[in-house]
Parts: sequence; C-alpha cells; structure tokens
Amino acid sequence: MKKILISLCLYGSLVAGVLQAQNVYDTFIALNNAYSSNTTAFYCVQLLEEYSTDGTLLSETPAVSIISGNKEITRIEQRRQPLYFLSTPHGYWIKNSKLKSPLKIAGSYKIQEVHMQDLLRIDYENDFAMKEDESDNESIMLQRINKKVTYPYARLQYKDNRYVVEFLDSKKQKTKVLVYERMTVDGRDCFAKITITDTVFAPNVFYCFITTTIREIHVSDALFSHLYMDELIRVMDTR
Repeated sequence: MKKILISLCLYGSLVAGVLQAQNVYDTFIALNNAYSSNTTAFYCVQLLEEYSTDGTLLSETPAVSIISGNKEITRIEQRRQPLYFLSTPHGYWIKNSKLKSPLKIAGSYKIQEVHMQDLLRIDYENDFAMKEDESDNESIMLQRINKKVTYPYARLQYKDNRYVVEFLDSKKQKTKVLVYERMTVDGRDCFAKITITDTVFAPNVFYCFITTTIREIHVSDALFSHLYMDELIRVMDTR
C-alpha cells in the first residue's frame, strides 16, 4: 500500500509539472503572437540598443517592422543607410540601395553583433516543437522542426516574471540567451522588450530590442514575398 501511495504521489507530481510547463508554454506563445495575425498586419516602431556588460549605452539604432502572420519585413537604419530584411517561412532576404534584387541570406546574418533571426520575430509555435520527455515545471525543451532556424534546440524558462530562452547547439550547450519582457504597448499585451546576449561570440555586450508603438495597417499579405519586396519596401517607407 505504501509503495502504491508513493507511486501515486510521484505520478501526481509529474502530471502537475507537465501541466505547469504547458501553461508557461501556452502563455509564452500567446504573447509572442500578440501582433501576429493572418488577417491583420501590424506596423511596429522599434529601437535596437547596444550596452556594455556594465550597463553603459553604446549605441541606438532605429527600426521599423511590418508583421503579417508569420511573415515580417524590418527596416534598420545603419550608418544612414536603410537595410531591409524580409522573413517568411521559406527563409530570409536582405535588400538595400546597392542590391538590384533581394539577396537570400542565412538567419545568422549579423547587424552589429546581433543575428537577424533574433530581431525578426521567432515563430516558436511553428518552427519548434516541445519535447515533453525533457520538460518539467522548471524548464521546457524545444526542438527545431524548421531548418530555416539555425538553433537545433531552445530551453524556455519563466524567471522573475520574464521568459528566458536559451538557444542550444546540437550537443545542447548554451550559445545565446534571449530574455522576453511582458509589457503593454498601445493597449496590446506583448513582449515589448527582448534582451539578446551572445554568450559565445559577444559576451561583453548585450542588446535590447524595444517596441514602442504598435498599430494595425492595411497591407496585402501577398506582398510578403521576396518577389514583391520592392513594392513592400515602398509601402513601408510611405508610413
């Protein structure tokens, strides 16, 4: 009888842990998708800040994004030269005044020391799958299912009212940390601040990607293709 009770207690703890992990995951996905809709496009005003590890502000770079479902175009002002990045389920493209046509790039393409795939909204819901056998009430293990993403694994944790994602290599060693902070922007509950730390290649700095404005706009979802990137850029630049 005692063994049965112990087994039931252990099973109950396991179920409770799985349910808690699922709740953390569901809330994280909902917040990450806060301005992602297949029927509405969102125009976001953003700012990329670079800091030294002692908290000194090193640089500020303005940015603007238009998001439609799991597709996004972002304009970043770099050295007074606007760079445009397009993200779709099929990959990433870059465009500037020197390129006659969009150039396909890897998500590891860097702006300063930040990979573009970290700035463009990561689609955790469709690009990763939860590994329940490696998840508990303290952390959730996610495995890549879309090879567009360069990170084989991600570990999600909820700490101090913030969501922490550790990206892992194929041996499950930590390579990067993204911290998502929940805020309200223009009446919308979302992740308005993302802190990015590259623990391998740039451990002496960290970046904050901050969203200050979110508003709905009318943009055809069909334009979110590298084939129509020039037209999409014109739409963005007239806002």
